[in-house]
Amino acid sequence: MYRLFGTGRIITGGVNKVKVGFLKPTFNSEILMQLVEVKQSMDNPFDEVMKQAQLVKEQMLKVQEELANVAVVGEAGAGMVKMTMNGRHDVINVEIDPELLKEPVNVVQDLIKAATNDAVQKVEAHNQDKVAGLASGFSQMPIDLNKIFPG
Repeated sequence: MYRLFGTGRIITGGVNKVKVGFLKPTFNSEILMQLVEVKQSMDNPFDEVMKQAQLVKEQMLKVQEELANVAVVGEAGAGMVKMTMNGRHDVINVEIDPELLKEPVNVVQDLIKAATNDAVQKVEAHNQDKVAGLASGFSQMPIDLNKIFPG
């Protein structure tokens, strides 16, 4: 009678006799190498993705700091109204030519809106360029999705 336990022990014996021994594990080296390759292909891609995500996060923080320090000027009325914004769309400065204040209020308001919209468009264009550069760097990172999602 043979019984195999989880520890690799085999107990054999009859009615009055018991012998305890251990199994020697035998491995097929080819199967073992395949198991090692499967484990590596499962571990490494996720580690690589996490490293890349950390790099992207660091680059994004750097870009955000740079955007806070950028000053973009929007203009309207041939420069009679100038609106200065940073990359976070915060208005830093507003300049209005004193001659413009002689005009009706609705004209001044329209020029302020136009200068603001011009500044916003310039900030958006600048920010897109910055983020596009970051995104292109991310797309160049080697991620093999076949290793992550085999089959």
